[in-house]
Amino acid sequence: MFYHYHQNNSGGSFDIDDNVHIDVIIEADNTKVANRKAEEIGIYFGGEGDCECCGDRWSAQYNDESGDTVPTIYGEPVETACSYNGMRWADDDIKAYVYYADGRKEVVKY
Repeated sequence: MFYHYHQNNSGGSFDIDDNVHIDVIIEADNTKVANRKAEEIGIYFGGEGDCECCGDRWSAQYNDESGDTVPTIYGEPVETACSYNGMRWADDDIKAYVYYADGRKEVVKY
């Protein structure tokens, strides 16, 4: 299953690097494994240090059934989905990073 993590614009900015972007999709057997992989690449949960008014930057996945059989952004296949970055919050043409269970990473662009 593929689990979608969307970065909240906490404090008016995004944290983007070679591992995380505004939208990150992780293939895993369940949410526990997906959350662990998310933490390994730099996604954090609990919001310590995030903006009080904007909320936590990242949220963990808790429902195994929330995953999709293909990489998606809010249930829409990543290739055709409208990403938050479609509003060009980031200065690049990246829509999402997709991490596959076999270790591959795909950068999906507009």
